[in-house]
Amino acid sequence: MNLHIAIFYFQGEFYSLSKRIFGLRYVFGHNKDPRKLQKTGNYSFLGAIILLQFVFESLVKFKTYQDSLKKSHTSEEDEESKPSRIKSIKQLETYNESFTEDLKLSERVNFDLSDPNQLPYIPEASRSCMLCLSPMTNPSAANCGHMFCWVCIVDWIREHPECPLCRLQCLEQNLLPLR
Repeated sequence: MNLHIAIFYFQGEFYSLSKRIFGLRYVFGHNKDPRKLQKTGNYSFLGAIILLQFVFESLVKFKTYQDSLKKSHTSEEDEESKPSRIKSIKQLETYNESFTEDLKLSERVNFDLSDPNQLPYIPEASRSCMLCLSPMTNPSAANCGHMFCWVCIVDWIREHPECPLCRLQCLEQNLLPLR
């Protein structure tokens, strides 16, 4: 597809690959005066950049393919490399264990803004959720800056992808949990 787009930028014909394959043109063709085209310029420089990118990506893929062939042909392992592989597997296992512990810890952390000691930087007047009207639990901010309980705003956004106060578009991935 990159080659097709590069050729399109060089020639200015057949933007669609299917039209290039079948040689289809629009019924009402455009008059192409070469003098006018020279004045306005063309996109051949962009085509050259895309072509260079294609060549570079092809070379990288060819190199990785050659490396994978070399690895498959050398099936005998050095006895010295086995202990280092065992060490890396053990390191990976310890990393996975610490990650799951961190995940369990983060699931247990709950912020209840009825306690003034939790997140003291949030002013007293802003500690209530505007959806459930109770003190916020696990507060989160929409991309417009309005704050709500995490559960309240996620439920709202799944139904209506906008802030319930200002109606600014807000998606679930734009929510910011406050910690």
